[in-house]
Amino acid sequence: MSRSLPLVVVIPGIGGSELADTSGTIVYAARPSSLVGVARDPSVLDASNKLRPVGLIGPCSLICWQLVTGYDGLLSGITTGLGLSPERVVTASEKLVDPHATVVAFPYDFRRSVEHIANDLDRVVRARAQGRRVVLVAHSMGGLVAAWWWAFLSEGIEVDQIITLGTPYRGAAKALDVLVNGMHVGPFAVPSALNEAVRTWDSVYDLLPHYQVLEGNADSLYPHDLPPAITKTVDGFSNRARKAYLENRRLHKALEDKAAESGNPFTAYYSQGHATLGHASIDAQTNRLAVAKGNPRAIHASWD
Repeated sequence: MSRSLPLVVVIPGIGGSELADTSGTIVYAARPSSLVGVARDPSVLDASNKLRPVGLIGPCSLICWQLVTGYDGLLSGITTGLGLSPERVVTASEKLVDPHATVVAFPYDFRRSVEHIANDLDRVVRARAQGRRVVLVAHSMGGLVAAWWWAFLSEGIEVDQIITLGTPYRGAAKALDVLVNGMHVGPFAVPSALNEAVRTWDSVYDLLPHYQVLEGNADSLYPHDLPPAITKTVDGFSNRARKAYLENRRLHKALEDKAAESGNPFTAYYSQGHATLGHASIDAQTNRLAVAKGNPRAIHASWD
């Protein structure tokens, strides 16, 4: 029966994958021991360290000192909806396990760029599609990965649906806050070593707002326009932010062109009931970046 069903690939958000080092030791996971290990030595998550994804976060976890919802419930709901048993869910890895599986969890190294991860996704999809229709179910940054794959890499694959959950297609002000101001738990700053590790991740730059997020300063509307005095703690911020902005523009243009040519497989869902960080300003007294909830006044009406 499963051969007649589509291939369903579940793509988590940033921080939604377990990571292991070259020895096989899991260094990032939902388990307390991994979180304590990261707290003791945040440099383990530096982008220069070679890590590999080994699974999806099942229960909740913490990344950037923020609660991350796990994916057990999502995978369970998909398998139940398709009338499958839980063992029909496999995790993508270097070894092709159960190539005819219907539901595949796709963990990835969330420190890497959206483009890098999309290329990894392409190898998984092509190894497993085998003529089947493909459905992608993606959360948060995973939706950007799915979008990049569809726009640039999906040629020859029959894509049935791409369902994205809370994906920041135009970036997230939270990423700007984390990079420039560092992470905080309430009023308390996290260890500087953790901030330095996160600032090495290409993914956080890909998540920067790609719209005019800054208000009250006509010369600094986009993140890459911020004056050096604001971003001095982040090496190469302007160049990396500008590169991410241009890549996001290229992605949106490719999405528009492909949708016009072959139709739009995307269904996007956004959570309701809570406001997220959406705009920023430069405090005139402290000359610091202040990021706040709510949309910027200049937001285009078509974004609704």
